[in-house]
Amino acid sequence: MEKLFNCFSLLTKNVNNVYFISKRYMLKESINHILNKKVMDRYIRLPVPCNKVLATYCWIDGSGINLRCKDRILNCTPYSADVAPGWAFDGSSTGQATTANSDTSLKPCAVYRDPFRMEPHVLVLCEVYMGDGSPASTNHRKFCNDLCEFHRAEEPWFGLEQEYTMLDVDGWGLGWPKGGGFPAVNYEFSYCGIGAKYIAGRDICEAHTKSCLYAGCDFEGTNAEVMFACWEWQIGTTIGI
Repeated sequence: MEKLFNCFSLLTKNVNNVYFISKRYMLKESINHILNKKVMDRYIRLPVPCNKVLATYCWIDGSGINLRCKDRILNCTPYSADVAPGWAFDGSSTGQATTANSDTSLKPCAVYRDPFRMEPHVLVLCEVYMGDGSPASTNHRKFCNDLCEFHRAEEPWFGLEQEYTMLDVDGWGLGWPKGGGFPAVNYEFSYCGIGAKYIAGRDICEAHTKSCLYAGCDFEGTNAEVMFACWEWQIGTTIGI
């Protein structure tokens, strides 16, 4: 199973049996970087029949890090996970099953409005289960949810924050000097900074914020971080998952 895991992940195990990211693929290495988007725009504008909804099912693959997704056409919008139909996929192609027993199923857990296609289309977040009904090895949500349900009377609270750094197509920091240089910016002014001199990528941060709010996430806030082109966003506090 370890060989299967490594085939579908960017993770490599070192001598201390610790996994680390061995390669980070850049946008400049992707064919999508050079495709003419104007051709695609023509078809994106085509109307979708009023009785058809595009539901994008999303889940974590065998790496425990990467996301996978597949689209399903539904006849109506599932406004909750209870009414969203379950689905399946080939787990041997995502590092979650062997070819001899590749059946894996998707159990909807949360439904969000799709900020890319917009209403009535949705994003469906899913847990992964094996063919025998047991949770996949990377399905940690199931066990966390069981604990939350067991301690429901105690109202467990959760919140998280995620820092991220914006990179240019060459993999270097957005707005950093080309050729490997670092920004000559006084970091004293970058944290929660204002103005193009001290921060980079606010448009992307704004787009991310609006998308999360539109989708219905329990979005708490954002701020520029200490390093130039580095930002942070927060989710919660919320009860359970």
